[in-house]
Amino acid sequence: MQHQLFSGLRGVDPGLENWGVKRAPFIVLVATDMPAILAEVGCLSNDREAAMLRRTDYRQQIAQALFDGIHEYAGGTRTQQKKGT
Repeated sequence: MQHQLFSGLRGVDPGLENWGVKRAPFIVLVATDMPAILAEVGCLSNDREAAMLRRTDYRQQIAQALFDGIHEYAGGTRTQQKKGT
């Protein structure tokens, strides 16, 4: 997912930084019996990011990158990992 988000949005946001994957015991992630992610796609207190998030085309590109990541995961193109690893 993180790879798809970064590669899918890098073209429209050349200043995008790859912060990698972080792990945390958020209840929305650990209290489920299915694969789960929490994707941070922007920060409204950052003027540049807030301006980009107001653009319909940018939000669509975020949605497409998320879809591509889910599709790749569901298609089994990567080895499955135990939840939380």
